Amino acid sequence: MEPVEQVILYVRTTGRKRTVEMTNATELVRTSDVAELVGWFDQDGVEAVLRFDSPNLFFHPLPSGDYAVGIVFPRSDYSFFVRVLVVPPNTLLNFSNNPIALYRDLIQRQKIPLFRRPPRRVHPLKVSQGGPTFDRQVALKVVDRFGAAAIVRLIRSLRDSLSTFFTSPLDTLDVIDAVLNFFPVRLRTELTFSTELFFFDSPPLRLVGSNEDRQQLAELAKALGVPLLDVLESEPTQDTNERKVDKDPWSHLITNFLRTGNFDFFESHLNDEVPWSFPDESGEPPSAVEMEPSIELRASIATSSRQRELLAQIDSAIIHATRGDNTAISPLQNAWQELQRLLPWNEQDRIREEFIARIHSVFVKSSARTPVQRVGFLDLLLVFLRR
Repeated sequence: MEPVEQVILYVRTTGRKRTVEMTNATELVRTSDVAELVGWFDQDGVEAVLRFDSPNLFFHPLPSGDYAVGIVFPRSDYSFFVRVLVVPPNTLLNFSNNPIALYRDLIQRQKIPLFRRPPRRVHPLKVSQGGPTFDRQVALKVVDRFGAAAIVRLIRSLRDSLSTFFTSPLDTLDVIDAVLNFFPVRLRTELTFSTELFFFDSPPLRLVGSNEDRQQLAELAKALGVPLLDVLESEPTQDTNERKVDKDPWSHLITNFLRTGNFDFFESHLNDEVPWSFPDESGEPPSAVEMEPSIELRASIATSSRQRELLAQIDSAIIHATRGDNTAISPLQNAWQELQRLLPWNEQDRIREEFIARIHSVFVKSSARTPVQRVGFLDLLLVFLRR
């Protein structure tokens, strides 16, 4: 596994002037990444109300394709040190793309001790072999404290907004860790975040939490035009809940999972290619034209792990095919033929009709109007029309 490189920054504020200095870095850190990191802190848009009893953590991708896991160590003179862990993609993937799991692994192994002055030397860090796809203890700690509705509200807000602020009486790092565990693995690297009131105007952070200063967080959220959620707020009305569930099948899956406690079923979906994405920098939510995965279908008819695996393969192949990937048709045919052999004869027609209806719905909503695009959808339909 590739080691984790390090960068140490010293950020000082004198009057209205802020200076950022790189005091140390390991040998393989790229110059472009250092320049990016300095630029994040050398701007008027940085806001910070830093806690002195624990480090403040942030996460964001870097220009090189690596990821920054930054630990901010505040001082009493309005200055602070930033220890940035430069994490390669493959190393993060071994932790199921959860930067907090990697950070906690290093803390437990005493690889990143607290400091009040910059260390004289820094070395690349070795991490363990990785972590689980879904950390039940972390996720359920937050759910038991605040309820399933709190997690679902945060996830819906992340889907609909470029950034979301939240307040919590619990350690904000625990809340963000729980939210990460409920995201599909492929999306976790897009969930940029910081703990406490620590926010960049550019690049924006998607999730910012605080349990210290709600008033200041509320003022910043209002100024930036981003939603502020309190994880202790009561659950939305049933009517509102149902209206949003229809637009967000992933939130629906989480709600059903938390109600039933079926860990194995939920974990089996975390590596799916779920047709769900974050808003782009315009702030617009993603298009609703994508094919929804057959989550309800899998729960109702899949009685074996192989059936669940085949349904997941079919979902993924349909998603790729509706995007114009003709190479997805052959694996779709193979998976559908095998699934039919495993299903009771009286279930086959119902499932076939459901897939045909979903494909037709996507075609009607999409902009597939050229002859080539229409033929692609016809090939997709023929997989399920042939008997």
